[in-house]
Amino acid sequence: MATCCGGLKLDPAVREDARRRLLSVRGHVDAVLRMLENDRVYCVDVLKQVKAVDGALAKVGNLVL
Repeated sequence: MATCCGGLKLDPAVREDARRRLLSVRGHVDAVLRMLENDRVYCVDVLKQVKAVDGALAKVGNLVL
């Protein structure tokens, strides 16, 4: 990795992978929001999806790290 201004730059491939993953997470969060608009959806199902989003964000964080 090249340094600039005292910091480390992200590799372009890593940056693109993280961007794609975050777009997927955004779609997943939108789906969870739609779940919350439906009063027939069980709280356990919402919690499972929130946990999945949390895991996806953790993967992005690990990728960037």
